[in-house]
Amino acid sequence: MLRICIDKKTWCFALIVILYLMQVSQSSAFAPVNPGGSNYAWYKLGSDVGLNCREPYGIIKNYHIKGVRSAVKSQLKLMRGNGQIRLRIPIYHMRNPAGGTILNSAGGNLSSQHRTNLKDFLADIKTAGFVEVEVGFFPQSLNNPTTWDASNLGWQESRFQENWNLIVKLRPIIIGSSLHYRIDLMNEGAPANNQKQVKEYVFKLWWNYNFIFGKTDTVGFSIIVEVGTSRYDNIVSEMNRTGFGLPYLWSVHVYDNITNALQNLSAHQSSAGGNRSWVIGETYYNDSATDSALSAASLRRTVWHVYQWPLTKNKGCDGHVDVTPLNYRYD
Repeated sequence: MLRICIDKKTWCFALIVILYLMQVSQSSAFAPVNPGGSNYAWYKLGSDVGLNCREPYGIIKNYHIKGVRSAVKSQLKLMRGNGQIRLRIPIYHMRNPAGGTILNSAGGNLSSQHRTNLKDFLADIKTAGFVEVEVGFFPQSLNNPTTWDASNLGWQESRFQENWNLIVKLRPIIIGSSLHYRIDLMNEGAPANNQKQVKEYVFKLWWNYNFIFGKTDTVGFSIIVEVGTSRYDNIVSEMNRTGFGLPYLWSVHVYDNITNALQNLSAHQSSAGGNRSWVIGETYYNDSATDSALSAASLRRTVWHVYQWPLTKNKGCDGHVDVTPLNYRYD
């Protein structure tokens, strides 16, 4: 037990030592505090090139299909045995989709079957011994506000309400899993300078979520790191504009130029505000060069854990997914 002396000189000296040790620890090389895991959305990959290699095999959409749940449970056991202890669960959704991954969010909810699938999937994650999930919302097509900017569509209120209500309806299922959890309100939703509608989307969704639920269970909107610091500045501006301030934890995604990208954002955060701890929400799968680049980064903040994306540097399959994430390197 640490005793604080009442003598002023002794107390001041102890405080200086504590602050120095804190500064040294914050400046040290990257080392995650806890083991992480994988982004886990597909239970297998096919032999086709392009989206068909992964698209038919979405876990949540197919969990009720014969053989899928047992295959996933076997993979979860193997992943846990290989040291993974956390998972990031993508929720791909849009209005009236086709295919085997993207879920139908028309009306602001999933079907009864797909809600049950999500509940069962989370239950199996917990049974397998995982301790935490980050659930990321991945709006697709016209449900993604980046398309509103790209196509000059203007603000799409019905799509916004659909996305917001989906989060509201799925949150109790996530909580009911009894797993420790965080919610990413929109995957890589930190807006670029020219994304006016995405900025408004961030503002409105952040206001809604904080007003109803607070922010203790969310990372806000994940941030692409290697494109510079402007997206970080934009999301900070929109979040502060709500009056609710910033999340307690940032989720950052990085694939290339890793050491410099992370150090630049870390230094920028320290000087510009929002100096929070991180999780790495996406990076290359089980890659030794990535591991070395992460380890070389000197960051003045805590990094809690790393979630790998099921993509190697070979970028096979469709260029975005090319492996089932059974192994793990980033401890």
